[in-house]
Amino acid sequence: MMEDRLLDPACAARMRRLIFDDLGYPMAWAIEAAKMRFADSDAVQFEFDAFFSPRLRIERQVTHAEFCASAAEVTEKYGLAIDEVMRAAGLTDTQVDNVFLTGGTSQLRFVRDIFAQRFGSALVDSRDSLTSVCEGLAVS
Repeated sequence: MMEDRLLDPACAARMRRLIFDDLGYPMAWAIEAAKMRFADSDAVQFEFDAFFSPRLRIERQVTHAEFCASAAEVTEKYGLAIDEVMRAAGLTDTQVDNVFLTGGTSQLRFVRDIFAQRFGSALVDSRDSLTSVCEGLAVS
């Protein structure tokens, strides 16, 4: 059994319970709530207490720096995707006059910083970032 080889066998038991009790969505919402709190803080308390089960209760202080470091691979891919889009469009960075960010993740400081550092913070724009995709991203 996997638990026999772990320093903390409770981790595997919690993971098994998370999967078999179909708690993936509640966990995702707990993660999303913590991400949103980073807008106002350099550290957040992550909490997951699905159905008040003591076996699944997870609490951990997470700093913004830790969160950024954990997302380093993804943010590197953002930069590569921007390079690819610019190349495909035949544009240089100085030819861009507006960068419109949409979606909840685009509100994270380290994601916005990718675009601000590349295009300048004055060009980075967002309006209702959570519904703008549905509204068609009409910018006048």
